[in-house]
Amino acid sequence: MTFKNNITTLLLKQNIPIFELMLKDISVNYGIDYQELEQKYIKTLPVIKKKRNINKKGQMTSYSFFLKDNEVSDKLKEQYPEKTFGEISKLKGNIWRSMSKVDKSKYVKMADAAKIKLKTEKIQKHIDDVVVDAEEVDEEVEEENTTIEV
Repeated sequence: MTFKNNITTLLLKQNIPIFELMLKDISVNYGIDYQELEQKYIKTLPVIKKKRNINKKGQMTSYSFFLKDNEVSDKLKEQYPEKTFGEISKLKGNIWRSMSKVDKSKYVKMADAAKIKLKTEKIQKHIDDVVVDAEEVDEEVEEENTTIEV
C-alpha cells in the first residue's frame, strides 16, 4: 500500500481528474475493475488543504497604523455609539483621506520604524540560518578529519 500513501500525499483535489484517467488506463491494461480502483484510491483521498504561514509578517502601512490607533477609535465610538465596526471603519477612511501630511506624519514614522524592524528581523533570521549551516559544515569536516586520521 505504499503506492496509495505516496499518491495521497501528492494529490490535491484539482488533480483527481488526472488520477481518474490513470486509474482507467490501469484498469484497461491490467484487467482490474475500475470501480474497485476508484473505491480504493479516489474515494479514500483525504482533502489536503494548503497550510497558511501564520508566522509570516507583512509590512504595515501608515494607514494600517492609523486604523489600529485606539485613540481615534475611542473618539469615534464616543461620538457615534450606535455605529457598527464597519461604519466606524468607513469613518476612519474618510478621516484619513481628509488628514494633512503633517497629521499623517505620526503614522508614517510608525510605519517606517516597523519596516526597519521587519527588515532587521529578516536579516537576523538569515544570519542565524547561515551560522547554523556553517556549524553543520564544520561538524562534517571534523568527522571527515577524524576518519582520515584513524
